Amino acid sequence: MKRFKSLVLTCFFITSVEVFATPQNDILLLMGGDKDAQSIAAGQRANIATDTNMLLIDAVQQYQFKAQFVPQARLERSLHASENVCATNRIKTPQRIKKYLFSTPLNLYLGQRLYSLGSANKLPPAVLDEEGRLHSLNALFKHYPRKMLAINQGRSFGEKIDAQITKLPAKNRILLGGSQANDAIFQMLIRKRIDYQLEYPAYMKSLIRANKQPVKLQVHEINGLQPYIIGYVNCPKSEQGKQVIEAVNWALQRLYQNQAFHQAHIRYIDPIDRVAFDRYFAKVFLPVGD
Repeated sequence: MKRFKSLVLTCFFITSVEVFATPQNDILLLMGGDKDAQSIAAGQRANIATDTNMLLIDAVQQYQFKAQFVPQARLERSLHASENVCATNRIKTPQRIKKYLFSTPLNLYLGQRLYSLGSANKLPPAVLDEEGRLHSLNALFKHYPRKMLAINQGRSFGEKIDAQITKLPAKNRILLGGSQANDAIFQMLIRKRIDYQLEYPAYMKSLIRANKQPVKLQVHEINGLQPYIIGYVNCPKSEQGKQVIEAVNWALQRLYQNQAFHQAHIRYIDPIDRVAFDRYFAKVFLPVGD
């Protein structure tokens, strides 16, 4: 695989990013998954996030990005530590748009699904719509008041589902933080310590693949959610942040026309979802001028 220009992995487990005197073209690129950051630092493919970010890092000529893991719960605070800090794989929300500058789309995921263990957790008709989709998380936990959902603290799944999660009773949700939160939630699910996990199909596929034993899961779609989710790079609203976003956008416009960028996505998409995914892909990653 092509060697990526100076890419450094640094993991901090403190309340904010430690900022040192660095050249203006050195940018800390924050991400909420330490395994993703490790894979990027090593130039190893692992999932849509790692592969698209490696392509971007190699394509931006004006800046040297240094991949750095920060727990999701601390990422917002860390973005204010320096003008030389940006974040990647970020979902746009109204609150974030007010505070940050966003790039054009970096990566695309099929919309999140709710996962439960085995056939025993098939959902009853009372909580489903005519097309077999879950009405809402609230409807599910009203029907099952003793069931549990675990969430990575600070992680956003998009405005609509975030609002549903916030409204759930505290007894029905567990918030996990730390470097391995997503993996820990998956292990809790398959060990029957929780009942449900909310995740993107492509990322869940990587979790299942990494597990030593076969896992049988039930997949539940949720009514009213977007069919796909877009990830972006965001930077502080400053002159430096504006220049970084302009450089990122320039590189992305060229990547959109590169077959490697398409492959960075579809290698993690199940064949059954390919037709729908390619339709979304063509809609989202449209080069300027087309």
